[in-house]
Amino acid sequence: MSHKIAVPLHIRQLMALMEQAGYECCAVGGCVRDSLLGVTPQDWDLCTSARPEETIACFAAAGCRTIPTGIRHGTVTVLWDGEPVEVTTYRIDGSYSDSRHPDAVTFTTALEVDLSRRDFTINAMACRADGVVIDLFQGQQDLSLGRIRCVGNPRRRFEEDALRILRALRFASRLDFTLDTDTGLAAIELRDRLREIAPERIWHELTGLLAGKAAGRSLAEYFPVLQVVFPDELTLQGWRKGAGLLQNLSSTVARLAMLLWQGSGLTESSALEELGLVRLETDTVFRNPVKPSEVQPHPVKLYPRQQETVDSILKRAAEGDRRPSLIHGVTGSGKTEIYMELIAAVLEEGKQAVVLIPEIALTFQTVLRFYKRFGDLV
Repeated sequence: MSHKIAVPLHIRQLMALMEQAGYECCAVGGCVRDSLLGVTPQDWDLCTSARPEETIACFAAAGCRTIPTGIRHGTVTVLWDGEPVEVTTYRIDGSYSDSRHPDAVTFTTALEVDLSRRDFTINAMACRADGVVIDLFQGQQDLSLGRIRCVGNPRRRFEEDALRILRALRFASRLDFTLDTDTGLAAIELRDRLREIAPERIWHELTGLLAGKAAGRSLAEYFPVLQVVFPDELTLQGWRKGAGLLQNLSSTVARLAMLLWQGSGLTESSALEELGLVRLETDTVFRNPVKPSEVQPHPVKLYPRQQETVDSILKRAAEGDRRPSLIHGVTGSGKTEIYMELIAAVLEEGKQAVVLIPEIALTFQTVLRFYKRFGDLV
């Protein structure tokens, strides 16, 4: 049974204008999914049977400004009462030789053809101005079952754009869903294609995955996929242990630090043998009076001695000293959380500063390999 959703007035007006000109126009994708989940959509994307030049002409006649933001792929941005709304022509995607964009697109007037090219069933639903949902691939059923399932053949979807593998995990983490069996198997089988994806695209999906309420489970279940993204020293046992502790940390960067710590199979001594370290020679004892479950979200609240340590690391980094800092002597309750929050503070404030802590075996090799790919993005 198809449900109805509430479509905002300005979106209904925009759709009505296109329909009066003789074109189909539907809301599509995330706005429909989120509405069915009871979440207010951040934006509303539309799709239409009109070709891009027809969309531009339609709104120009109504006195609306348009921007050809992605006209090669059929997307025109319409400024409706000053608010941007993307309107994309129904299309068929060609081959994906770069594992990201279709080499060519063919415009079509058939909504069902357009929906069939999309990534997951929960993102392949549309609705008319009256709010009636068009669901050709059982996306509503997958929402009710808490399932992420590719539209059509999952191998083909991931071969078209390998980043969809991480997108599947991000949606599973964010929504507390699981991957459909065939989708999960294809994600593991084709995981090496992620090596072809640009770091900034991976980082975007990875941060979304880490921020999700079910991040621990998603990361633990799909360790083989994440091995392609993270340093190769990470071990399954350590990774799963780290993933199981993420609920104690609200910061995305702190969660990342936890995974690197627990997943590393190396020790501090192996880093010391290869590199000279700047050891912060203090007898500082950090004490944390709160329980792990009460760790505050960022911005991090640090005690004075903790802040002094962070400031000294950042000062060295600002002066161009890129040797890793070795923090030691941290004791007291909540030690693990102190470490994670300190690392998070340094990463968030210092960008390029590197921290080593003996007790957690977060080695320079592990950090360096990660930063070589993502350092400018953290």
